[in-house]
Amino acid sequence: MPIRFSRKALGSAIVASVALAIGLAAPTYAAPASTNTDWLIGQWTLAEDEDGGRPGMDLDEFFQDGRYIIYGPNCREPPPGSWHMYRGDVYVSLDVPGKGPIALVFRPNAEHTELTYTSPRTRNNAIYRRALPNPCSRIEK
Repeated sequence: MPIRFSRKALGSAIVASVALAIGLAAPTYAAPASTNTDWLIGQWTLAEDEDGGRPGMDLDEFFQDGRYIIYGPNCREPPPGSWHMYRGDVYVSLDVPGKGPIALVFRPNAEHTELTYTSPRTRNNAIYRRALPNPCSRIEK
């Protein structure tokens, strides 16, 4: 014998099902750990590298407008990348000419004095610390 529902019960069940479906389909976003990113803006240099990189040889710069630059020898600049914050981590996207995009993720320490990058290839860490201004800087004061 089939189960029969009243129109009112059936209507309530449909409304509840639609509300549940909308709630499950809607994207959820975590609140940012902090909306203040002033601590990040400026230059950061490689300080420690478990893969053997030489401290001071890697210079990265984060700009207020979302640009990100890795300076090469003699201040040579590849096309800038972009950065954004999500759940407290710094996400960088770079286009490799003739190849495609790559992503970097930096995790700041609690004091915002260090950025840790973990290599997806070796699983080793590289630590960046605030760099003193140098001739490569493009930040407008």
